[in-house]
Order: sequence, then C-alpha cells, then structure tokens
Amino acid sequence: MNYLNQIIGLSMLFTWMPVCEGQCRLKAAVGQVKNILKDDVRFCISQCLQLTGVGKEECTFNATTGKIKGCDPRAQFRPSRFKVLCEFNYNWHIPTFLTKSRQSLCDIYIVPMATFNKSTNLIEMRPESLQAVPLFLREAKIYGIKVTLAVGSIDDYIMHPKEFTRIAKNNELTTKFAQGLAQLVNNFNIDGITISWMWPGCPQGNCIQDVDKRSVSAFVRAVAAPLKVASKTVIYHMNGVSVNVIMASGDYFSDILDVVDYFLLQAQTQNSYLLGVTKFNFNLKETKELIGDLKRKIKKSDELLPKIILNTDPYYYSYELIDSKEGKIGTTYVKTSKEIKERIGMVEWCKLIKDPTYNLVKSTETQNYAVRQKHLFIFDDYQSLRAKIEFVMGFGAGVGLYNTLADDFDGFCGCGNMPYLSLMVSLLKMDCEPLPCF
Repeated sequence: MNYLNQIIGLSMLFTWMPVCEGQCRLKAAVGQVKNILKDDVRFCISQCLQLTGVGKEECTFNATTGKIKGCDPRAQFRPSRFKVLCEFNYNWHIPTFLTKSRQSLCDIYIVPMATFNKSTNLIEMRPESLQAVPLFLREAKIYGIKVTLAVGSIDDYIMHPKEFTRIAKNNELTTKFAQGLAQLVNNFNIDGITISWMWPGCPQGNCIQDVDKRSVSAFVRAVAAPLKVASKTVIYHMNGVSVNVIMASGDYFSDILDVVDYFLLQAQTQNSYLLGVTKFNFNLKETKELIGDLKRKIKKSDELLPKIILNTDPYYYSYELIDSKEGKIGTTYVKTSKEIKERIGMVEWCKLIKDPTYNLVKSTETQNYAVRQKHLFIFDDYQSLRAKIEFVMGFGAGVGLYNTLADDFDGFCGCGNMPYLSLMVSLLKMDCEPLPCF
C-alpha cells in the first residue's frame, strides 16, 4: 500500500507541479517510473535517458507550456529556412555521428571528389571517386542531403587559386571550363558546386591578384549559369579570405547574386599568423561590424545578406606567448613554437578548459580565450556559440562547419557525439531549449 501511495504521489508531482526535474544518472531508477507517467513527461524522461550515457544533465519539463529543457535526439527537426553546411571527408560513407534518428545534421555537403587537370584545363573526377560517388550520392539522398562538388582549394589538391585566375583571364578557357564542369555535375547527378576561389588575397600570399572584379564576376556567371538552368545549387565560398580584403575590391557580389544560391563566408576576419599578434578565430563584435559594412556598401545588400552562410569551426588558434605577463588577446607570440600546436580541436580545448590552472576569459560579445603562463588558446562555450548562431539567424541563411573533424565525434568531452554541430542544429531546427554542456 505504501508503495502504491508513493507511485501516486510521484505521478501527481509530475502532473500538477509547473516544473518537474529528474536526475538522470541512474537508468534503473528512471526506468521504474517512466511507464506510469503521462506521455509528455515520458518524453522528458526518455530525453534524460539519452543523456545518461554521458552522465551529466538534468531534464526539465514545464507542464504549463509543454516546453522541455533539453533536446530529445530522436525528435524530428522542424521545417526551417536555415541551412547547415558541412565539408565531407569521411571515405564515402555517412558516419552515424553526423546523423540523429535517421536525420542528417548537415543539409549540404561540400565534397572534394574531383581535381583540376592542368593539361585539359578541366575539373575531372578523381579515379578513386568514380565507383564510390554514385553509391555515396544515393545514400545522401536517403537523408535528404544536397551534395556539392568542391571546386577550388588553397593548393593543388583541387584547384589552385592561380589556376582560377589563369582561366578567368581567358574567355575561351572560361567557356571550356564552365561547359566541362556542367557536364561533370550533370553526368553524375551531383546537386551542385561550391566555388572556393581565394580572390583577391589568401593565406601565404600564393594568389595572383592581377585580375579585376569584372573578370571574377564574368567567370562566376559563366560557371554558374548552365548549372542554374539545370536547377543545381551554386555556393560561392570566400575561403580563408579576410572580408576586409573582399570589401576593398569593390562590389562584385551584386553582379552574381542571381546565379549564386549561398555565399559561404569565413567567420575569421583576419589571419592572426599574418598579423603577428594573438587574435580570436571568430570575433563576433568585428563580424557584426563587417556585416554592417556589407549592408552599407553592397548595392543589393538586401538580397545578399539572406544568402549568407556564416562559417564557424571548433578548430581554434593556440599560441605560445613571448611574455607570460601579457596573457591577453592582441599580444605577440612565438610564430614557430616547438611546444604549442597552432590549432586545437574541440577534444583538446574542452579538456584544457577544465584544468583549473588556466584562467578562462569569457565574452559573448567577442569570443572566449584561456591563458596559463605562456599558453593562450581560443575556445567557445554554450553561451558564446549560441550568441553567434542567433546573430546569423537575424539576417542570414544558416551556418557552416567546414571542418567537421574538429568537432568531438567520439563524445570525449562528455556531451555526446558532435556537440558543437548538434548545438547549431538544435538552435536552428528544433523547438527546445538546448542544455548547456560545454
């Protein structure tokens, strides 16, 4: 009888109190009561069970509003105009950590499946891709993923920026290149292309800059036009380029807006390794100022901004400082450090920020950093990443995670698989309140 009264009391607690909280550390304890609870509370409990594997959070259900704090990984994404774009480098099979409940975390993949042939001046499929691509495309369609062909790179891996410039300066070569690319995309039934031409400047100064914006616009139009006729997606990626440099080149965006679906914009505003001082990867304050510049200086900014996908990766700068007494952003560092890695992924920085010997300096207005003696590194947490995503949602088309390998795909940080990407998706596509974890 006492046991029955306890069960009734527990049921009434979850039914009548405005907020119920359940500790989810013990699967057995939760399992004993979940079957007698009402459906919406059971949903809350099941969500908690998903978190038990990483052993951390509480789940809160508001009986009045029906809102649940915490996002059930089994819930269906709501229809959303926002897109999540990811680079794909996973050996021709979509790994389970990039999906949840048979739903892809990414809407669009950029796939480096082809390369530029300097002899033919054409983009051609890599030999190892010929058999794998059709199977991969079929798998992607099951998930509703659009696959775009990566066209361009910082080096010769796909197509060097210098080759873009050489082709763009020659009308005959441009026509041949565009026709060959359209044929390749159509023959393999690829969903579109992502052009990554690092013009007018790029890291290491390895770009030819003697090509004007009219030639750039004409080249992009020539490449994109036949693809748009075939209803393909065209993305223009300003890869590794400071937006300040782009703006200094003048408004060529307005000339290509009608043939480009999305503009993938790198979040970093400057390459710190060129400046010689410590910098944020994604300074939200500076990024807001740059978007403001676009509004003022681009003739058709009202059409451009809704097409911008802002890229942010959890692959952050890490510095060895010259002077341990100057442990802050904007100070000098050792450019060729033998002790400190230049970049660290989420698995590394999520471990370091738990080390009490580091001083954590957090800001949702700019970005976070941590410092200990001569080591300084950049990182994000729930609040700072959320601030960036909400900023993009105010004007743009979505977010990009160009380096998915830098996310925590094994759940090492204790927040489940791909927590950085998952938080993005939760904010953009789910009617829930994500639980802070990192």
